[in-house]
Amino acid sequence: MDIVTVAFSTLSLLNHVSDSRDLTKEEILLREQSVRTLKESMRYNEVAYQKLIAENEEEKV
Repeated sequence: MDIVTVAFSTLSLLNHVSDSRDLTKEEILLREQSVRTLKESMRYNEVAYQKLIAENEEEKV
């Protein structure tokens, strides 16, 4: 499993758990790390997408 899938799965699980009880300190830290991982992945993919768009624009010229 890739890190993004693990982060998303972790968030889903912790969200389900938090419906029935308060999260422990460790679970809160794990949730925060999962959110950071997903945000970093989104930024990386956005940069890669922008580079691809720029390359396609250059090819058109």
